Amino acid sequence: MTALDDLAHKLGLLQTPPRDTAKEWASRCRELVKDGTTLDQAAIIAAKNIFTAEFKPTHYKHTGSIEMLVDEIERFVSQEESTSKKVVTWRVAFFTNSDDNVPSRYTTIEAPDEDAAVDEAVALMGGREMRVDVHRTFVKK
Repeated sequence: MTALDDLAHKLGLLQTPPRDTAKEWASRCRELVKDGTTLDQAAIIAAKNIFTAEFKPTHYKHTGSIEMLVDEIERFVSQEESTSKKVVTWRVAFFTNSDDNVPSRYTTIEAPDEDAAVDEAVALMGGREMRVDVHRTFVKK
């Protein structure tokens, strides 16, 4: 379970919130605590403001540490932000014969450069496949 799943469970939300929304909730909790609100109260107030359609105060789980959850969300979000580098996506076509025009199968892989993509594609080749073509497709953020 991720910090986002834990947040959904704690607040009684129907869906796991997106990373940016969870970050906004954690920030709002911290702001309210600075103004003198207890963390449990801040969590409920922030949830009412941010998850307006889903959150109902009666669904809030009072068990478990809200401080640990807010810390976990902040760590999770900052870790994801630090690792969200651009990664190139590659389309890989596998051929059973070296002179085939139609691939036997396709897959998509992520690799930082062409050499790494080729290495990964070759490692994915099955015993009957004789050729692999690797093409750059798009950049994912």
